[in-house]
Amino acid sequence: MAPSDPAGPTAAEHLRLADQLHDQGRLAEAIACYASALQLEPDNVEAHNNQGAAFQSAGDLASAVASFRRALALGAASPYLHFNLGSALQAQGALEDAIVQYGASLALQPEFVDAHFNRANALK
Repeated sequence: MAPSDPAGPTAAEHLRLADQLHDQGRLAEAIACYASALQLEPDNVEAHNNQGAAFQSAGDLASAVASFRRALALGAASPYLHFNLGSALQAQGALEDAIVQYGASLALQPEFVDAHFNRANALK
């Protein structure tokens, strides 16, 4: 039996567990694990993004948007973050804002097919 770590799980360990829980559809538990990771590393872009995806899967679009915006505010220039934010905004019905995010995604990765598809749907 391995000795327990008195410091407790690391942010990376919480993040791995949260991702597994999310994959299993255990969204409330995943969201709580992402929160634990973020308590330890508040500027963890991946944790904010993945928590946003879990919130969106759970139907909490306002929290999803907030998580994606926080990840972007941390300076992450990722076409996937802009795409995720656009997707959550589109699900909220904020089509103009979603189109802007899809455009930002495409500026970073012009061949991003899903961003083209979602942007076209938002423009309809």
